[in-house]
Amino acid sequence: MRTSNAIPADALQALHAGLGHALGSPVESIVVTDARERPYSTIRFCRVELRNRTSRQVVVKTYKPWKNSNPGALRQLLLSDYEINTYLHGLLAGQSRFRVPTPLCNSPEHLLIVTEHMAGTQLQTKLRKLASWLPGEATVRELERDCHGCGEWLHHFQRLTRARATGNADVQRMRKLIADRLEWSADAPHIPIDAAQRDLILGYFDSIARGLSEEDLASSGVHGDFFPGNVVVSEQHIVGLDFVMQQEGSVCADPSYFVFQLNTLRQQLQYRSAVVKRLCAAFLAGYDPGLDEAAFAARPMVRLYFIFHQAMRLGRMLVLRDAPVLRRLNNRRMAGRAVSTLCALAEQGSP
Repeated sequence: MRTSNAIPADALQALHAGLGHALGSPVESIVVTDARERPYSTIRFCRVELRNRTSRQVVVKTYKPWKNSNPGALRQLLLSDYEINTYLHGLLAGQSRFRVPTPLCNSPEHLLIVTEHMAGTQLQTKLRKLASWLPGEATVRELERDCHGCGEWLHHFQRLTRARATGNADVQRMRKLIADRLEWSADAPHIPIDAAQRDLILGYFDSIARGLSEEDLASSGVHGDFFPGNVVVSEQHIVGLDFVMQQEGSVCADPSYFVFQLNTLRQQLQYRSAVVKRLCAAFLAGYDPGLDEAAFAARPMVRLYFIFHQAMRLGRMLVLRDAPVLRRLNNRRMAGRAVSTLCALAEQGSP
């Protein structure tokens, strides 16, 4: 979804000061060339004209307060987002293939972060354009290369952030989040799940969690929203975007979510299952050479994250109960499929 909102005047003043310092020349003008709304932020693509007669392309992300959000907590979230981006940018300096946006400035007071615009295409956009219906073999191979690169980027991200990890993956926190979403869903008339199904799914989670080994609990930095919409791809580089949800957690969190998101394409008629399977395989090969989807899906922590991702999807459908009729019908269909899949797995006791 797009928006034509201009940058607020007080924030514009802060941008002039911050960008002038970061770019080494006073700012003459900032022109918004494109803008997009996300659930929790507004993204503005801007052209910055400098007094030294050069121009730069930048991206201004402005956080949007949500219901009952705490302003202080939002500012801290912004600073954490900017800090991890700056940290990774420093560690990735000197090599050109795996990148994050160049950090330029931030203003916690105005809830905004500014980074340099990175050339390339969001993989999500590319998949929608090229992977649907009957893509040619050359196109599929190009998308496989992109997905393979995303797996490689994630491998590097985890390697760079593992030193900052202080402990094991928090399985009990994951369980609580799942339990909350399932409870809310069971109380929602538009989500086809009841209390008995909720208890069955949680019992399945507990049966897997009891068998976890110390190796299963390995932790690193977790991007928190690593899917094709947060990766920019080009022939020259792979760029990871948007670290607002970054935290410490299981090494399985991000790769399982990327595969989960790719597999949701199978639920849409225009995407062939064989193509999606190849893209998943390419991503996993980039992440861990020799790893196939079946072996990955059989890992205990990945099985737990499959439950987690499905439960979080149900939670997102809760907030979309006032969506247009067709969207609500589609959400109910997807929710029903998610619940039936989880219940079938729980009854079988294995994925």
